[in-house]
Amino acid sequence: MNNNKLFLVVVVIILNQLSLYANTDSLKIEFYKTPDSEDKLEIAYKIAQKTLFTQADTAEKYLLHSTKEIPENSNSFYYAKCLNAIGILYFNRSMFDSTLSYCTRAVEIYSALANVDDA
Repeated sequence: MNNNKLFLVVVVIILNQLSLYANTDSLKIEFYKTPDSEDKLEIAYKIAQKTLFTQADTAEKYLLHSTKEIPENSNSFYYAKCLNAIGILYFNRSMFDSTLSYCTRAVEIYSALANVDDA
């Protein structure tokens, strides 16, 4: 009986991981299909949520690609989320100057968005 439970747990874990990778692959396809840079930011952030700690190079690739198309003075919510995720990525790599730069810019955008919402 215990062997059956263990087998079921292993199967559930494997299926869960497969669905995670399938979802990430569909997001990657969607990323390259969409022409809208704001949509790319949202998709890149979703990819980063799934890969930031397990496949950091993949997260970095999509985050940097999506943010390079956005003007520096943008106050987009997903632009701020992507910058923050890049900061976390660099923090995990002990690149603290880059972390500070990206996270500071993200906080500036969040503050600007909060001020707009309060007005």
